[in-house]
Amino acid sequence: MSHPWKEILGLNARNRRFVYPSNDRHTIRIANDKLMARARLEQVGIPMPILLGRVVTLFEIKSTLARISNWENGVVVKPNWGSGGRGILFLTSDGNGGFVGGRKGTMTSCEVDRHLRTVLSGEYSLRSGMDKVVIEDRVRSHPDILALNEDGAPDIRVLCVGGNPLLAMARVPTRRSCGKANLHQGAIGVGLDMQSGQGLTATWKNRFIDRHPDTGLPIKDLRIPHWEEVLKIAKATCAAVPLGYAGVDIMVDREKGPLVLEINARPGLAIQLANSCPLRPLLEVEKHPLNGVSA
Repeated sequence: MSHPWKEILGLNARNRRFVYPSNDRHTIRIANDKLMARARLEQVGIPMPILLGRVVTLFEIKSTLARISNWENGVVVKPNWGSGGRGILFLTSDGNGGFVGGRKGTMTSCEVDRHLRTVLSGEYSLRSGMDKVVIEDRVRSHPDILALNEDGAPDIRVLCVGGNPLLAMARVPTRRSCGKANLHQGAIGVGLDMQSGQGLTATWKNRFIDRHPDTGLPIKDLRIPHWEEVLKIAKATCAAVPLGYAGVDIMVDREKGPLVLEINARPGLAIQLANSCPLRPLLEVEKHPLNGVSA
């Protein structure tokens, strides 16, 4: 009998056996383009954070800065073709022409201007050439999803296979991740029970943990609110952007409920570690046919 961890799915096997056979190139391109994917999802009524604006040329930066500096709720700045959390900024007006956000805690308008120019240049893009800037309303997390951490807002990754949710995890910020729900920057991956949305197991810095490293609170204290709706929306997202193998990223707003952030055609593999559940056995074709639908 083979050791269970030999059943862990690697990147090459993921791409060769699941991503490319089940996701056609056109649909992958839609998923990679946040604005294009948003248009698809909005057409069928999938809830998403409010789109406050987009920046396509350098000439639009000045007016964009003026607009977002007056947005009281705070904004999220994203590269349209970005991935892995690179280039994302969370900004709130400081009331004096500057912003609260970024690694330093505060940013001047000139610093935000430079960041927008960097995004437009394609620095964080999956492809070569110029990129666009996407600016969204900041999600205010439901208090129940903040049960473990002090700073930052957790999000949820739902892995869908053949259009159906298979595994899920919460990405919970830490001080090390500077409040970002990004595993590569130091957030925790918390495996979630698919029936209830309760935290089960977790990984952090390549080791298993049962408590949040900053607060000391048990992982099992986390229970995702509106769980059935989260899974329903993830499934509807994969129907709108028809990928046979996909990761759907969701946050739960305190007033609006679950909101889709994006859909990923090449979801990372940390979800199997967070759940202590190797993916290879789960992805046997006879059990989960990967029927990606042509867009």
